[in-house]
Amino acid sequence: MAKKLVYGVNDVPPFPILVLAGAQHVLTLFGATTLVPLIFGPAMGMDQLQIAALISCVYFGMGVATLIQTHPKLGSGLPIVQGSSFSFIPPVMTIIGAYQAMGPEVIMQYLGGALIVGGITLSVIGYTGIIGYIRKIITPVVIGPTIMAIGFSLAPTAIQFNAANYWPVSLMVVALIFFFGLVSKNRFANIFAILSSIVLTYLVCLGLSMAGIFPAGHPAHIDLARVAEAPWLRYNVIMPWG
Repeated sequence: MAKKLVYGVNDVPPFPILVLAGAQHVLTLFGATTLVPLIFGPAMGMDQLQIAALISCVYFGMGVATLIQTHPKLGSGLPIVQGSSFSFIPPVMTIIGAYQAMGPEVIMQYLGGALIVGGITLSVIGYTGIIGYIRKIITPVVIGPTIMAIGFSLAPTAIQFNAANYWPVSLMVVALIFFFGLVSKNRFANIFAILSSIVLTYLVCLGLSMAGIFPAGHPAHIDLARVAEAPWLRYNVIMPWG
């Protein structure tokens, strides 16, 4: 039996549901968005604290860009999340290779300059209407298979660097998402299928870690001490490298 749509595109859910749905969406794209700075950070010679700062800046920029994109006047007005893209890996790695000897601080300055120029270029293409001519050539027939191909190309990365670390936990998340999303008749379970699955699995792993069943070094071990030690607030998120 087909499930009815809980909220349509033009519906405005209650604020608590908006917050939880947003958190769920962030968790959904967490892997791919975090993987990009995890690739660039070590390549630039960053330490763990610098990589953590880079990841936080990526998410801050992603949030600002998403707010602009979803605005009906400034952006498309559609619910499109702006995250990190694997398409930029080749040019970024080229810049990193060219200035490797100068250290991560200088490399980030060059990358920041390149991103500013690229952002201005994209804005000009969008606001001048040039994108309209481009869309006549690059139609949805082209865009759809391209996005599908990108998704398929990332599947091995998700398996090798995430799911394969400990299959029982990975399969537990998949099973819970299937249950909450398709089997359960509770509409809140349907809406928050991904968020509920991740939270429940996290709590299970936390309990098993505290009980000593998942010792330190185990792929599913959770150490809250690292979370407590990490800085929770950062104020220099706008051009922190200059």
